[in-house]
Amino acid sequence: MSRYRWNGERFVDRDGLPMAVPVLDFVPMPYVVRDVSYKSPLSGKEITSRAQRREEMKVYQVREVDPSERKAKDIFYHNKKYAEAAGRDWKPRAKPAADDGYQRLSRDDLPARLRKKLV
Repeated sequence: MSRYRWNGERFVDRDGLPMAVPVLDFVPMPYVVRDVSYKSPLSGKEITSRAQRREEMKVYQVREVDPSERKAKDIFYHNKKYAEAAGRDWKPRAKPAADDGYQRLSRDDLPARLRKKLV
């Protein structure tokens, strides 16, 4: 696939020749892909490019899962309304029991940054 650049009036290749325009029902335009930017769930570092993403996936030996790889039996919903609408299984999330060590923190036990938000 050839690479083209904008010279101010049209797209040209490396030799300066204009991009060939086929006869189509639409206007052909180059496709520009925006870079990624997110905090990695694997390392906690900020990922700012696709190259960094590929490298991290290689280091942690993971791969991207294609949506077609998910089987219908693996898909279930936690919300009853959406499960019924999709005709799928409904699995409500288990609520923690009171004796599982769950306790509500007092305002003084919260970190300072959260305490400020509760004012």
